[in-house]
Order: sequence, then C-alpha cells, then structure tokens
Amino acid sequence: MLKDLQKWTLGTDPTSSNILWLYGPAGAGKSAIMQTLSCQLQDAGRLGGCFFFKRGHATRGNARALFATIAYQLAIGVPWLKGPISQIVENNPSIVGRSIETQLRELISEPCRTSKHRDPVTILIDGLDECEGHHVHLEILRAIRNSLADHLPLRVIIASRPEAHIQEMFESPLYHGSLPSIQCGKVIE
Repeated sequence: MLKDLQKWTLGTDPTSSNILWLYGPAGAGKSAIMQTLSCQLQDAGRLGGCFFFKRGHATRGNARALFATIAYQLAIGVPWLKGPISQIVENNPSIVGRSIETQLRELISEPCRTSKHRDPVTILIDGLDECEGHHVHLEILRAIRNSLADHLPLRVIIASRPEAHIQEMFESPLYHGSLPSIQCGKVIE
C-alpha cells in the first residue's frame, strides 16, 4: 500500500486527480501509514506539509489551524513557496483568522498557481473525522476541491474513517465521483 501511495504522490499526469482518500475503520492503521508516508516523502524532498487531527485537542482538533499550519510548513520546507507565502502573511497578517477556504486559497493555492515550479509536493491530512463536526469536515473537503481544481503542483492525501457524510462528499458531483481511494480494511490489534 505504501508503494502505491508513493507512486501516486509522484504522479504528473495533468488529467489525474490530485486528491486521494485513504479510509478505514478505527484501528486499521491509517495514522501509522500516514506517519510512515510522511517520513518517506520528507526523505524524498516531496513532503509539503502534514496535519494530524486529534479529537478534543486545542489545536490539533481545530480545523481553523489546518491550512495556516500547512502553509507554515510549506514556507519552511519548500524553497519555491517560502517567498510567496511569507509575502502574503506579511501583507495580510489577519489571513490566519479568515475562513478555511480563504486560508487555503490565499496561503497555499495562489502561491502554487503563480509559481513556475512544477514538481509536485504532497500534503497529508490525517484523521479528518476527528475535527470538530460534520459541517466542518464538509467545509474542508469543499475548500480542498474548489482550491485545487486547477491541477496545481500539489497532491493531497486525506485519511479518515468512512463516515457516511465524508463518503457522500467524495462520491458527489463536486468530486466528480472519480476520486482515487484506498481502503485500509483490516483492523490492526
């Protein structure tokens, strides 16, 4: 499974989806896979950023911290994004308090869109179902789809339990019903 995920992150086909859903029940190993993949991508110079949600945690359970955290990681770890992201925050420090979609669009999508760099970097979001509510899960998924629709040099892997509202969103017309997904089927004990 890790080899398949690594291969997908390196994909450069402009017609393929740049979003992948990794799903499975609690205890199936999604977080372990995402941690391992994070290390492998970091070693390969392909990790843009990662966020591991944790239910009830002050910051890791808060969706408002998601894209500001990832933008910070992108600015620190991806040389071609440091200048553009830093300039946006310098010009508009209140951006980190804006809506989830605005943060994603202005801090991540726009800097990637204006860059001439084309080697993809990957963003990992683990435990989407562990942030603060169904409506927030859907807001994040809508923001990702809307902001990454232009085949930017970004790949996003979202890991979660297969909760009905999340699955419905991934199967909806917004995601064109053709999102690649990988199921973690066995519970690891």
